[in-house]
Amino acid sequence: MGGVLQWRVLLSLRQRKSTMVTLVRRSLSWQATYFRVTQMPTHVRQYEALFLLNSSYATGSWEAAKGEVEHILHRANAEILHVRKWDDRRLAYELEGQKRGTYVLVFFKAEGPKIAGIERDVQISENILRVLVLKADHLAMKDIEAMQPQQPAVEEHDTRNFRRGGPGGDRDRERAPVAAAPVVEEAPEEAKI
Repeated sequence: MGGVLQWRVLLSLRQRKSTMVTLVRRSLSWQATYFRVTQMPTHVRQYEALFLLNSSYATGSWEAAKGEVEHILHRANAEILHVRKWDDRRLAYELEGQKRGTYVLVFFKAEGPKIAGIERDVQISENILRVLVLKADHLAMKDIEAMQPQQPAVEEHDTRNFRRGGPGGDRDRERAPVAAAPVVEEAPEEAKI
């Protein structure tokens, strides 16, 4: 059979316990094609993730919202260290029709390639609007438990009232009376000589 392909899989362990898989594809023709796939060792790292949830869903049933976040992390084989409802705030702009959002801060351990799966699951979820995942190897457990949300620097305000302070915004107010300037009488021209 002229076009028969033979496949061989060679596995070898290196000093660093990384696995190199070499797939060798040989054909009966004079030409041989080699594919090399290297599988890098996976390290379990500590991460922090800030999930942004639909506010009405999170405040309505906190346990269900927390369960959904934990379910997404368990699908990625993550070890959850700490879960906390961070804050409920007004969003800077509307996301999927929502003006408010509830932030959930989660610390977990997982393998690096699994983070893409977490982000994909969040995109599919209807109740989780966004997620931000960062490495947190530098944080100890006591630092994690001591974290508290900071209050926003600017008070939340109604944008309609805020616009009135712009140019021409004081048209509705009564103006304060302006003091009349003192009148200087000129001397007759005869006195000037």
